[in-house]
Amino acid sequence: MQEAQVQRGDTRTQGLPDGGEKKERWRWGMNKERKLTKNEQCVLDYLRGKEWVSPTKIGITLHPTRMHGSPWASPICLRLTNKGLLERNDKGWYRNPQR
Repeated sequence: MQEAQVQRGDTRTQGLPDGGEKKERWRWGMNKERKLTKNEQCVLDYLRGKEWVSPTKIGITLHPTRMHGSPWASPICLRLTNKGLLERNDKGWYRNPQR
């Protein structure tokens, strides 16, 4: 079996010991089985029971040493949205759907 080059969104097959093949979906940065980081868990805990909250408010509340919280909180919220753990509205605000 030839070794396939892994690229973004690439599907490749792996040989199994019994001779069968299994297709796997490889996407960089989209591993949903990965454990949550401490920051991701803090954001989820903060948003539990709240309505829509801006990333600026999340960042300032959870990381008070920063003057502007959005650059800290936005990437974390986007990762959680990609994992299906947060919802994002048209304004770019987030909430935990499992309130």
